[in-house]
Amino acid sequence: QDLKKEIKKLQRLRDQIKTWCASNEVKDKRPLMEDRKLIETQMETFKIVERDSKTKAYSKEALGLPAKIDPAEKEKCELRDWLNKTINLLNIEIDKLEADVELIQSTIKKEKSTDCDSALIPLL
Repeated sequence: QDLKKEIKKLQRLRDQIKTWCASNEVKDKRPLMEDRKLIETQMETFKIVERDSKTKAYSKEALGLPAKIDPAEKEKCELRDWLNKTINLLNIEIDKLEADVELIQSTIKKEKSTDCDSALIPLL
């Protein structure tokens, strides 16, 4: 109801501005035209909202529309995706580093055993 009152008010204001633009009393009509465009933009927004509110949830039109996600939910989804991607990249990096550590440890063990063997050979 309040929206309908507002749209009626906008229509009256738009008509008044049109009247002023048509008269010769106003010299600079540019601000009036800008305000008229602003009013018409608001009226278009109202028309879209009204059409969306009248669309039934399970009608063909509603089912054919993409799901609406509010901006906060969209931001949360984008952030969640980025976090998951970053975590996966970090896990891959951890796996690579662990493999490098194992390789280095095995190399150190081999060198120690080779050193022990070479130390025992002269004793024999």
